[in-house]
Amino acid sequence: MRVSAEKLASVAPYHYLTAVTRYVAGQELVYAIQLRQRLPRIAIPLDETDVTLDLQAAFERCWDEGPYPELLHYDGNPPGELSHDDTTWARETAAKYNPAEPAN
Repeated sequence: MRVSAEKLASVAPYHYLTAVTRYVAGQELVYAIQLRQRLPRIAIPLDETDVTLDLQAAFERCWDEGPYPELLHYDGNPPGELSHDDTTWARETAAKYNPAEPAN
């Protein structure tokens, strides 16, 4: 799905976006997410009703049950352009999940 520039401008600022498109053209929901925010619960349209998907819970379950803690190492700089405060927060948060790596 391609989100219009006008829609993106209306939800700025954000670090991440989640978009859900309904069957009817033009009915889209865009969830703007800041880096330090909990991932949202989003409405997924199924047939005539919506089902709530808790993105944070789904992410945490995949992280906990998958190989990611062993495969991913956060010893470098965070990707993208972040403020100094966000970079510090990202390093400290990564260190909590990968205690063998120093927080720098």
